[in-house]
Amino acid sequence: MPKRKTIGLFDFTEKQRIIFSSTLALSEMRLNHEWNIVDAKNAGVIFLNGEGKITQDRLKEIQLSYPHAILVAYHDALVHLNLHWSLLTSSTRPPKISLLVELLNNIDAEPEENISDTNERQAIEPQSSMLSKNDNAIFQAEDYFLGIVQQSINTGKNYYCMGINDTVVYISPKDSNYYCALAITDLEPLFFMAAKDIVVKKITAKKLKQETESLQEKPLNDLLWYSTIIASQGRLMKNRQNNDVVHLKYWPDISQISGKEHYLTIAAFMNNNAVNMSTIAKHTGQKLSDVIDFHNACHVLGLIDDTMELFLHTKPNSDKTRGLRQRILSSLKIKLKS
Repeated sequence: MPKRKTIGLFDFTEKQRIIFSSTLALSEMRLNHEWNIVDAKNAGVIFLNGEGKITQDRLKEIQLSYPHAILVAYHDALVHLNLHWSLLTSSTRPPKISLLVELLNNIDAEPEENISDTNERQAIEPQSSMLSKNDNAIFQAEDYFLGIVQQSINTGKNYYCMGINDTVVYISPKDSNYYCALAITDLEPLFFMAAKDIVVKKITAKKLKQETESLQEKPLNDLLWYSTIIASQGRLMKNRQNNDVVHLKYWPDISQISGKEHYLTIAAFMNNNAVNMSTIAKHTGQKLSDVIDFHNACHVLGLIDDTMELFLHTKPNSDKTRGLRQRILSSLKIKLKS
């Protein structure tokens, strides 16, 4: 069995190895015991990088290959693996010394039998992020960053939120805006985080103005949309059923679905029919999980009408529907160029 205080670096580039090794060297004075970097097959603790491209199936293969090692999610795009141990950072940014010290000292302090139990459970039990493949799974917004955004809107209070890698988002519900230095597409790790792990503080309008002076205001609806699409993972929202008859009252902001033509197809069909989600998937040829994610995001934005009686066009792929989709695509190209 590998020694506990040895570290393996899985799928790290040479530059990333140097960054990690340097950080570990700077941490030595604060560690309870000495830690050494060795080949992964001989390591007691393995940090997973993989540029965030490790899937659940790949994770199971790694767990079987290193059955006695403690696996630690290192890249910030691996939050979806929901491993027991994590030290999330980007590929080019060194981890915080304080966080590395805390992690290694905590691993060092935990009894080996508990570590073994944790690893065995991870190898044989589905991770929580696999709930998207469980038809009985429920997406509970309050468990994620989305729930914090909704709470801010419901209370009318300005929120300061800090997540992975000190990512900060300011929410201003009265102005229907949010502020963040990062592009919304870079906030995916935050959207996956458990709400309880996100630092949230109420701030006054004066302080909000001071702290966001150099930041551009962005539509709060975009934050609602993307955080729902990313986090729901094919799971229906609480109190929603797959056999609910749903109809799209209005289209979402076209910029929210640019580059995702399958959402255009789903939107066009839902706007012209009132059916359940399985029927939508069947007639559009799209994945049910994508239909559910799209429905969830539209529901959060108040775009779904579930009071209509079932209505289905006899020719769902009619020339009219195809023509509508083509006009939308054309207008989208024009908008993106302008």
